[in-house]
Amino acid sequence: MSGKIYIAVREDAPFDPARTTPTEAEVRRDLIAAAVAPVLEGAAGGTQVGNAKVTAIFGTEDGRAGNFTIVGEDPMAEQIVREMLDHADGALGAYGIAAVFECDDLMVGEYMAHDTAIKAGHADAYVVHCQSDAPNEAATPDQAPYKSIEIYYDVDDIPEAQNPLEFREAACAVIESALSDAGAGEWAGAESGSGEVNFGFEVTDFERAEKIVRAAVKGTPFEGIREITRYSEDEQFAAE
Repeated sequence: MSGKIYIAVREDAPFDPARTTPTEAEVRRDLIAAAVAPVLEGAAGGTQVGNAKVTAIFGTEDGRAGNFTIVGEDPMAEQIVREMLDHADGALGAYGIAAVFECDDLMVGEYMAHDTAIKAGHADAYVVHCQSDAPNEAATPDQAPYKSIEIYYDVDDIPEAQNPLEFREAACAVIESALSDAGAGEWAGAESGSGEVNFGFEVTDFERAEKIVRAAVKGTPFEGIREITRYSEDEQFAAE
C-alpha cells in the first residue's frame, strides 16, 4: 500500500519572516529526515518530497501521531492554528513541522522510519503519521489465504557461549516485535532439530514480512539467517 509518511517534530518558535537561521525544531526535522531518507529509499521505495506544517499529539508511547492535521505553508494559517491551540488546553495537540516522504510500502516505511529515528538518537522527539493513497482498499484478513514464513538458523553459526534455544528465543523476540509493530505478522510457533533452530510467523504479505525481518536483524547478533521459507496453502517454497 503506497502513500505519504509525515515525520513531525514539535515547533515552539512562532513564524518570524525576518528569521534567517533555522529553529531547533527545523534542525531536528532535517537531521531525522537525513537519517531516514536513504533507509526508506532502499527498503520501502521512499522519496522525500518536501516539508509540511502540522498539528499532532506529540510524545505518544508508540510514536504515532494523534489528531494529525496538515496546516499548510501560508504564514497566516500557522498563526490561526497557534491561536486555536492556545485556547484548546492541549486537547488538539501541538504545532509542528514535518518532513514528507512518498513510499511504495507504507507498513515497511513506517517501521523503518521509527527504527531509524530511534537508532539515530531521536526517540521521543518526533511522531509519525501515515496517509494511504487508497484508504478504502485495505485487504480483509478474514478473506486472505493463510500464509506463513519460517526462519532458520544453523546451530553451528550460533556463538558457542550461547545456548541455541536461548538464541532462538531472543531472535524470535526481536523479529516478532518488528512484525507486530508493522502489523505484518504474528508468531506461529518454534522448533529445534538436528543442527538447526527455527520459528515461524503468520503473515499477510511475503515480500513485506521478509523485508521487515531482514531490516530488524541487520547489524544484530541475529543477522545470520540461513534461510526463510514461505508457506501458502499446500505449497511451500524457499524465499530468494
